[in-house]
Amino acid sequence: MKRKTRSMISFILIYILMIACAGLPAAQAQFSPTPASATLTPAIITTTAETASPETTVSAGSSSSPVVKPGTHMETMQSGGQNRDYIIHIPSDYDGIRSLPLVFVLHGFGGSDEEMARSTGMIPKADQENFIVVFPQGTGHPSAWNAVIIPQPVITADDLTFFRDMISRFEQRLHIDTKRIYVAGFSNGAFFTDQLGAELTNQFAAIAVVEGSIGTHEDGSSLVIPQPSGPLPVVIFHGEKDTTVPYNGGVSVPFPKLNLFSVADALAFWNRNNSCTQPPVKQTLSNGNVLTEDFQDCTGGSEVLLYTIVNGIHEWPTLQNREAFSATDAIWDFFSKHSRP
Repeated sequence: MKRKTRSMISFILIYILMIACAGLPAAQAQFSPTPASATLTPAIITTTAETASPETTVSAGSSSSPVVKPGTHMETMQSGGQNRDYIIHIPSDYDGIRSLPLVFVLHGFGGSDEEMARSTGMIPKADQENFIVVFPQGTGHPSAWNAVIIPQPVITADDLTFFRDMISRFEQRLHIDTKRIYVAGFSNGAFFTDQLGAELTNQFAAIAVVEGSIGTHEDGSSLVIPQPSGPLPVVIFHGEKDTTVPYNGGVSVPFPKLNLFSVADALAFWNRNNSCTQPPVKQTLSNGNVLTEDFQDCTGGSEVLLYTIVNGIHEWPTLQNREAFSATDAIWDFFSKHSRP
């Protein structure tokens, strides 16, 4: 019943958006990415294990099944004793023979899988570059991820197991290049992306963190993501004018109980983890609005790359919003350079 309700809501929203023929204004809710101009995605097909047609969904078939078809599908699976939702997009050139990269994209606090599928432009990018993209849905009301750096978390779902289960599910039912599995996240989803990179280091080839943090200060102590088991390429995007997750660290304006680590702290953490010993290569892009620091001389071919958005606020950067810069393009450019040994 829940999934049917979501399906009807999705249909109505997509229908309204198609009539409007224009993106909606950015939402005011914090920790959720809604650019000023959103790109519509293909219609989402809602499927369940009981009703799915094998020609329109990945919810049936083996890892070598030729019946999996390209398209955007909304699915539910069991993980950790809960029904968990996600949207998966299989690119138009998927033939069931060649193994493709897999990219996860995580929403922020109060966001949704549908919002990320709509607003980031990651679906057309997947069709253009031929990779599979998955938009998982967090739990709770408002929805969120159970990140270790959140003091007294209200979300108790076992999200680490959810990701392990999703990876296993897709490896069994699709032709996935297991050396090219990536995760990108925004805000609370970026907090959890850092954690996924730290706790499931051997599963991912690289991670992308958009307006995130590696830790919080709490009553004289600190909550920080665990130490990774090895080097991991990381790309970070952060707006200097973000007041929700401040660039220089400190108290979040809309969430005063969060006293967050800075971008410099994140750089130091990942550079130390990846044994990056040389100064970064620096560039200025996008008419001076984007500054990059690229730490390339790191262990095992790993890398740490920072994009500082000078006029950036707390949102996923796109060509349409105030950042006038595509984080999605830059993320795939970074991911495409890295694979697991």
